[in-house]
Amino acid sequence: MARPRGQPYRILLPLANPRTARDLVRIGAGIGHGRKTEITALGIVEVPEGVSLSEGATHARTARRLLQRVMDFGDEEEVEIRTMVRIGRRAADGVIEAVAEESADLVIFDPDTFIDRATYDQPHQYATGMIHVFVNGVAVVRDGAHTGALPGVVVSGPGSTR
Repeated sequence: MARPRGQPYRILLPLANPRTARDLVRIGAGIGHGRKTEITALGIVEVPEGVSLSEGATHARTARRLLQRVMDFGDEEEVEIRTMVRIGRRAADGVIEAVAEESADLVIFDPDTFIDRATYDQPHQYATGMIHVFVNGVAVVRDGAHTGALPGVVVSGPGSTR
């Protein structure tokens, strides 16, 4: 489903690495520049099996400190950033829940976890590090495997031969 006219473009920034947080905010601010945009920074606290989820509240303080720094980065980039913290067993589940709740149009992720495997000789290789991908709210990649769904439309630029 396409974003209704007049609705803001929604960007979700799942954050775990303080070293890349500023760059992710810059990317979000650049993408949102010149359009009505809402940016949400998401702190994830993973709690191992066998440990009570309530124990995650203690670690949520660390996530909140990072989110506070991200809000400062937003001030530097002159964008407003909302924040949220998710506590759960798997970080990916928290991101999926936040995407659905926020109706996110775009998720900007940590480039340190993403590896492009395509080469000139083998261009049709899936990248690794993208565990789940949603297009128009439909899972296209789930648990690292393509689902076969094709819910989007091709967007072509001026150099396209389509």
